Order: sequence, then C-alpha cells, then structure tokens
Amino acid sequence: MSKIQHIIHLRDCLMAGQRLDSNNIIELLKDEFDAKIDKRTAQRYISELKNMEDLYVEENIEGKKIIIYISGENRRSFRETNPLPNPGNYLLSLNVLKAHLKSFAGTKIEKNTNELISEIEKVTKNKTEIFTSKSLFWNQNHGSYDYSPHAKTIDHITDLITQQKLQYVSYGDAHKPNGFVAQLCEFFTYNGTLYVAAYVFKHKHHIALAVQNILKLTDLSKEDQDHYSNINVPLFSFEEFKRYRFGVHEGEIKKVRLEVSKEHKHYFLNRNFHDSQINLYENDPGRQMQITLEVPLSPELVSWILSWGGELQVVSPKELKEMVAEKARRLV
Repeated sequence: MSKIQHIIHLRDCLMAGQRLDSNNIIELLKDEFDAKIDKRTAQRYISELKNMEDLYVEENIEGKKIIIYISGENRRSFRETNPLPNPGNYLLSLNVLKAHLKSFAGTKIEKNTNELISEIEKVTKNKTEIFTSKSLFWNQNHGSYDYSPHAKTIDHITDLITQQKLQYVSYGDAHKPNGFVAQLCEFFTYNGTLYVAAYVFKHKHHIALAVQNILKLTDLSKEDQDHYSNINVPLFSFEEFKRYRFGVHEGEIKKVRLEVSKEHKHYFLNRNFHDSQINLYENDPGRQMQITLEVPLSPELVSWILSWGGELQVVSPKELKEMVAEKARRLV
C-alpha cells in the first residue's frame, strides 16, 4: 500500500474531526490497510500533514505527544475550496457507482452501463451487491414522490436545460397558477423531491421549482424571445445557490448559534449540515459544544432543530427561538 494512500486516508480522518498522534496513526493504518508502520514513519506522516498548506493543520503538545487536528472553521474552509474531496474508501465509492449504473437497466444505454459495471467488478474482485439501486436511494423518513406521471415534463426540462431555451412557466395551483418567464438551469433533489433551479426574470435571481408543480412550459413569442435574450442571465452556481438556503427556501441570511447536548455531540463532530457550519468548543471538555450557521430562518431550519427532540437548543437569534417555540406549541 502506497504512502500516498496512507496520507490521503489520514487527511480524511482529520477532515472528519479526528485528532491524531503517532500511536493512533499506527492503529488507523493497520485497521484500514493492514499496514505495519513504526513510530518513526508515523511521525514523518505527521510532519508531512502539517506541511500541507491547504489543510491548515494545527497541533497541541500533551506531555511527549504531538497531537494534530483541523479546527471546524478550517475544515469548512477546505470543503469550500475543494468541493470534490477524495472519498475515504474507494471500494465503497465504486460500489455506489455500480448501484447508480444498475438503475439504467432497460434503457437504451443499458449495454454501455453493463460494460462499466463489468469493469468495476474486475477492480473490486467480486460481484456481491454491497448496494442495490433500491438501498442506495432509500429515503423512508421523507417519503419518495412518484415521478412517473411527470416523465414527459422531465424530458422536456432536460432538453430546455441543454438548449438554454427560455420558457413561460405556469406553476403551482392549477386553479390559480403563477406565471413567469424563466431559464431552467439545473436539477437537484432535496428530501425525496426533484427540483429544477431556474432564473426567473421578474425576480432577478434563481429560485427552486418543484418539478411536480410545473403545470406547463410554453415557448416564448418571437417578440418576447428577442426582448429577454438581450437581458444578461447570471451564470448559475449551485454552491452559491445553497449559501442562501437551509433546504429549498431562500431568505435573508442570519447568524444562528445552537447548543448541542453532551449526549449528541458526536453527531455533530463528524457531520456537516451546511457549508457555513462552524463547530465551537468541540475540543473543550468543560463546555457544551455549539455550532454556528449563516442561514435564512426558514421552515426547514425550524423543523430540523425540532427533529433533534430538544437535544439542540437555540442560543440566538431571538427571532429563531420564537419561531421554534411557536411551532413546538402547535405540535402538542
């Protein structure tokens, strides 16, 4: 097993919030790769990780031990500048890809995807189904929407995105639809629902449209096409789009501070719930961990806080405290 793979694995452990010293580096590499390294090699790895400029590795000296870690803020900064981090386990990643490919069974590209599946099975050296397409996409908590009645709409949207063609969109309630001119940009999913991000000219920014709520898509007249084609549409960035949302609802960004119960601290050490998340006091045994988020005070945020059943308390702002309290009252 190569030194590069060792370093990448240790980097991923640091990015997951782990604190490393030479002894647990030896144990980690033995568990992951069945590799036997000595203390001197582990210390060299520590030195190399500290010298990786983009990681911002910090160190504490406890007695004779050098302990390295990456703070929550620096982990967030790394994710922002490296949006596609190396997967911690490439065999797992290959099996995830295989499950995705199997979902194309019965389509016109099945032959091509089967060739890729065969190549993946040669690399992984087994044909066992670690994931199936059903287990990979299981989403029981939020329910799953049946999109089969909307297949033509999805195909139409796909064509419009690739052609960058403007449309008049009828949206929402069939009895009282909302109408606007938009350029459809990119699909995304959230909590079992399929959305398309669209630039809406009258709002002058991108919004999220639930595919099942799109009633009709109509070509513009030549006059309208000429008019709107002269308006500069900002380039869509999904990373920028997410910044102003916690879920799909947009809104004014507020700084939110939440306190995590001691019993649930471990859930937040290794999970990133939003790009703006910063963990505070995560290495201070004398204080309860807190997290800060820069997000809109959206219905999804309130529901998410309540879903922790009191293990997550709002420190600030006051407005969010009141929103959570009001929704909690309505639940009982």
